Amino acid sequence: YDPTRKVVHNILDVGGGIYTCLGKFVALIEIQEAIAALVSNYPNARLNRFSIATNPFVNEVSDLKAQLHVN
Repeated sequence: YDPTRKVVHNILDVGGGIYTCLGKFVALIEIQEAIAALVSNYPNARLNRFSIATNPFVNEVSDLKAQLHVN
């Protein structure tokens, strides 16, 4: 899997409905835990830039720039 790929029709997604990937729920828990760890370790972090790219299959974060302040 290459997140920098240029060909967007080779997308790795988690499906939906009865075709939802079972790993989707593990991935969501991992994302929640990662965000919780970031917030607890960097309470003064700021989101400087955020943009979403869309295509017929998925919405994806195309740009994310954050500033982390260490206390």
